[in-house]
Amino acid sequence: DIQETDDELVAYVSLPGVEKKDINVEVTDNALILRGERRCHEEESGKTWLRRECSYGSFYRAFDLPSVVDSKKVKAQDKNGILEIHLPKIEQAKPRHVNVE
Repeated sequence: DIQETDDELVAYVSLPGVEKKDINVEVTDNALILRGERRCHEEESGKTWLRRECSYGSFYRAFDLPSVVDSKKVKAQDKNGILEIHLPKIEQAKPRHVNVE
């Protein structure tokens, strides 16, 4: 999900069970690129799986961004399995109120 405000774009990415060290966030050429890996639980002796519905392995996702993002100020943080990425807009792209004379 990507939300827009006057000052920034905010992307919310659901990554339950993915550790921070396994996530790579990149902003390049007006694109937001997410890479990472969801690791499989290790098998334990004496236990067998009855059902496995979670997907595991590497993932890659790219989103086109408008050219209004200041890539040097992008910040990302994990909040309970939701990766929240703040992409501030450059000053010229922010709305400006104009007084009518």
